[in-house]
Amino acid sequence: MSWTKSRRVFSVLLALAILLSAFVSVAATPGGTVNVQILAVNDFHGNLGPPSGSSGRIGTINAGGVEYLATHINNLRAANPNTVVVSAGDMIGASPLLSALFHDEPTIEAFNQIGLDFNAVGNHEFDEGAAELKRMQAGGCHPVDGCLDGDPFDGPGDVLAHASFPNPYDDRQVFLHFDDEERWVDSSTKNVDLLTVAAHEIGHTLGLAHSSDPNALMFPSYSGPHRFLDDDDIARGLQFALNAPYPDVSEVERHVYA
Repeated sequence: MSWTKSRRVFSVLLALAILLSAFVSVAATPGGTVNVQILAVNDFHGNLGPPSGSSGRIGTINAGGVEYLATHINNLRAANPNTVVVSAGDMIGASPLLSALFHDEPTIEAFNQIGLDFNAVGNHEFDEGAAELKRMQAGGCHPVDGCLDGDPFDGPGDVLAHASFPNPYDDRQVFLHFDDEERWVDSSTKNVDLLTVAAHEIGHTLGLAHSSDPNALMFPSYSGPHRFLDDDDIARGLQFALNAPYPDVSEVERHVYA
């Protein structure tokens, strides 16, 4: 094997190995008590924009709408990393046009961005029936109106990220995209582990295709944190580095839940 090919083999595998090892953290020793902050909201009713009149103010301060709420929650969360955001229900339903026109998908997406951890259902969550409430949880286009805003409303889970393979004519032209509706964490035990998904997708940008081995980092379905290279990952790195045929560069690889 030539020096050039050896260097390419080493570079591809080293890139993934460094990525995985760089984020290895030492678990903290548990002890003492933990102060937990619970932030609770309810009856948002899709009010993404500030309501008019006194409903949109606290005293004389304009405070209505999702932007004010998100800022307030973020400020409180910054004061305590052990924060849980919960809802007591009626977050959707009986909503203004801005949310109701799109079957309250914008409200769900907004609270995914805020980082709502748990949501209890109120009576208005059932305004469009149990099947529609399940769609709010799982994502997908409306069965009648489709995707009105052009967004497939994937929601948390399902497609986590996608990436391109290297362009054989210009290996600088690669892209990565991570679903901003996921609750990303840096954890070897909790989901969804950003390092695992990032290493998988970066593998694609380095030229690695999917593996059929469920123990491999490049296996197409996410089943939990996976912070090491399997034998099959190394074999695929060697295959690519030895000038094996490129995968179809027009193909977009998707990383989904198992």
